[in-house]
Amino acid sequence: MIEIPHTTLCCIDCYNYELSIKAIERCLQSCHFERTLFLTDMENRLDNIDVQKIPSIKTKEQYSMFLIKELHAYIDTDFVLIIQFDGFIVNPDSWTVEFQQYDYIGAKWGYTDGLNVGNGGFSLRSKRLLQALSNKDIVIDSLKYGEDTFICRTYRRFLEKQYNIKFAPESIADKFSHERFEPVGKPFGFHGLFNIWRYIEPNEIENFINIISPRSITAKQAIEAIELGLNYHMAGHLREAEIIYQKILEHYPDHTDVLALLKGLTHHKSGHLREAEMVYREMLEDYPDHIYLLALLDMVRS
Repeated sequence: MIEIPHTTLCCIDCYNYELSIKAIERCLQSCHFERTLFLTDMENRLDNIDVQKIPSIKTKEQYSMFLIKELHAYIDTDFVLIIQFDGFIVNPDSWTVEFQQYDYIGAKWGYTDGLNVGNGGFSLRSKRLLQALSNKDIVIDSLKYGEDTFICRTYRRFLEKQYNIKFAPESIADKFSHERFEPVGKPFGFHGLFNIWRYIEPNEIENFINIISPRSITAKQAIEAIELGLNYHMAGHLREAEIIYQKILEHYPDHTDVLALLKGLTHHKSGHLREAEMVYREMLEDYPDHIYLLALLDMVRS
């Protein structure tokens, strides 16, 4: 068991209840925290997890506002590890106390302006940072791009100057987590629905997809769910990809891209590789040089 000192493990969720609890339990299988906290809008009693009821959080903006302005009141340890149903610990042995030399660590983004750390879905934050954010001089005009962008880009320079808040460099962020980039070595954790295929067994995905909230499937026009399906598809896990595509179609029955992907996959499963190739070639006319489609094309041509 890896000891994570002076830290609260915290998940805040008001619609993916079961998957959030599973994410917490995955973390607790290998790591011990000073406290484990589940903030949600439902009454619940869980072994070894402190469940506290909060007002229902319905939108991304409400979630962001809660983390920025309210979370400090619930945390009494020096640090808090924020996890989500699609972002949790996967390589516990990669933990290092070096992470606690910083007030904020999350997976890097793709910016090149020095404001590149980072993603909030799996992030380590200090109590100092939470307290600073709760102050009146942190004024929220917009949370369109989420609380992590607000903290790490909009207010980063102010937090560094006024409160001496330290953000981890990219080299440390890579050891801590990954999201949109390929993992560097074995990061401590990850974030992103599209990355789930890396960390749960293929035979688990059906249950995962069946209990995921429709709000998570339909978020951002199902882009992340489609990416998850494509990742299984490219890995040759056709049944798992099919399950995901069909779940998306329950909510977007006329989604042309998903219908086409499912058509190509069906041809592939049936051994009709030439027909599958034609489907992917037609899609490439709309999305030239799309890396996922090019990979699928290579699969059926090899």
